[in-house]
Amino acid sequence: MTNKTRAMADMAEPQYIPVTRAHTRECTPLSVSAAISAMGDFSVAFDRWLAERCVVAFDTVTPTMALFADWEEWAQQRQTRVGSVKRFSLAVGAKGFEQVQTRNWRGYGGIALKHTVPVEPEVSSLPTDADLPNCKATTILALDLGTTTGWALRGHDGLFTSGTTSFKPGRFDGGGMRYLRFTNWLTEIDRLSGPIEAIWFEEVRRHAGTDAAHVYGGLMATLTAWAELRGVPYAGVPVGTIKQHAAGKGNADKAAMVAAARARGFSPADDNEADAIAILFWAIETQGGLA
Repeated sequence: MTNKTRAMADMAEPQYIPVTRAHTRECTPLSVSAAISAMGDFSVAFDRWLAERCVVAFDTVTPTMALFADWEEWAQQRQTRVGSVKRFSLAVGAKGFEQVQTRNWRGYGGIALKHTVPVEPEVSSLPTDADLPNCKATTILALDLGTTTGWALRGHDGLFTSGTTSFKPGRFDGGGMRYLRFTNWLTEIDRLSGPIEAIWFEEVRRHAGTDAAHVYGGLMATLTAWAELRGVPYAGVPVGTIKQHAAGKGNADKAAMVAAARARGFSPADDNEADAIAILFWAIETQGGLA
């Protein structure tokens, strides 16, 4: 065989390049089951954090980064994967909390961290039906209507609770959101502590400002419509009547009303809550003005 023939035969045979094990490596992609498992672990941990560190607060907006910082601290303590802020935000939104954007930050409405919520006074320290004359076992709600609404409630078990809630609209809220939130708040109170059997509210005949008058009128219309729809009796109490019964003077100032509420064993946050407490006790002690 000539050299030329041998060269042509060599070219016809397939050429193989020897590859040792050192030149190769296995590349196994993340399996679908592993990805689903990772997502499930995050969801379980997130639900635990939500139950342990958060509380539903209808009138509260909490910045996203404040929530994430608390989640990050909680997750690191339990050696749980933190994840990204985007993933965390999607998880919060999936729970039904509405995203709110202000001029300086973004957050979620209706959720608050437990350590930022003021501690309510012990229920056992508040008066009960046994301390009051002429009491009937009915659930009564008393309201001091306004942007910051004061409320006081006597439950069917005779225990008293009170507080304030804000219906101040957000920057991007429409004009009717204030009243929609008020309607939802009434429904939630009725669901948790009701059924409500009577509603008393402060009847204001004159306001210092036009805006306050508009807000009061809208809240009163929402309240009365809500009560009519459910067959709940309601009535307004004149301001002078409430102050005369609570503080002994028909023109008592805010400080006197707060002092009167404290004398009954309550710790009102402001005069709005104090007024609601006064309305409630007027309704009970006078049997709605009949006594």
